[in-house]
Amino acid sequence: MNEGPPAPAGTPEISVVIPAVNSFSLLRRTLTALAEQPRPEALEIVAVDRLPPADSNALRRQFPKVRVLPGSGLTIPRMRAAGIRAARAPIIAILEDHMEVSRTWQDAMLRGHRAGAAAVWGSMTNGCFSPVDWAAFFTEYSEHMTPVGEENAPGPPGNNVSYQRAAIDACGDAFFRGAWETFVPPAFARRGFAVRCAGGAEAVHTKPFSVSHFVSQRWHISRSYAGMRAKELSWPRRIASAAASPLLVPLRAWRIVRSVARRRETLPRRALPRSLPWIVAFLAVRAAGDAAGYLLGEGGSTLKVV
Repeated sequence: MNEGPPAPAGTPEISVVIPAVNSFSLLRRTLTALAEQPRPEALEIVAVDRLPPADSNALRRQFPKVRVLPGSGLTIPRMRAAGIRAARAPIIAILEDHMEVSRTWQDAMLRGHRAGAAAVWGSMTNGCFSPVDWAAFFTEYSEHMTPVGEENAPGPPGNNVSYQRAAIDACGDAFFRGAWETFVPPAFARRGFAVRCAGGAEAVHTKPFSVSHFVSQRWHISRSYAGMRAKELSWPRRIASAAASPLLVPLRAWRIVRSVARRRETLPRRALPRSLPWIVAFLAVRAAGDAAGYLLGEGGSTLKVV
């Protein structure tokens, strides 16, 4: 498979790694937003390609400067790892193929690293507006919604974040063993690496969801994560974690409502009440996926996440 043109001479400021798994129509928006950064020539874009052939061909034809690596048969964590290994910049950012970054994203990420942070992340804004889309967004990103204050900020989302290469090298197992990004913050904390939320590094989530698609995705990512975590637990703890999974539904729902309420002035007035029944349903699916992962392992779920 053609891996795209060689990286240009000189070292880029930031390498942006994007697992391409959804569609070229979504990925085009992500790549266009990156091309509109203040210094696009200082960005190296590495797309790890698991797209259908027609979309893959369109990617190469319309964005010839993007380095394209083969990703067929790889899970998203392993696609990210392949992109990180190929990246050349001292700062490596991870995006998804349905994230449209703000015009200030590049400079905000760089400012955060120049201030001494090993990891810098940006907040998330919803770009799809049906009740199901709001429910999916709130379920995934309630803690990372714009605006996010610097103080008491949560850990970074895995799909709008950049890392110093030295920190990646120091925490290599967290990046290269095929695990989800939720295993990265504990590795950073153990080594005392600073993590910073950067204002101006926002990204818009542009992927719409049907009920069936989000239920499937929520199930698979929950089972995948719990299955990975189960490998580190004894059987009594695995059983206890599975049994506790349904009990977390009301707690998670309350946290989402609380987080949305704090940002009510920046959100549509009816977004939460219209989406709340779907939020509870999606959290119940998450609980079921968690329980399956703790008891049965990740199975083939990791490869089915898009």
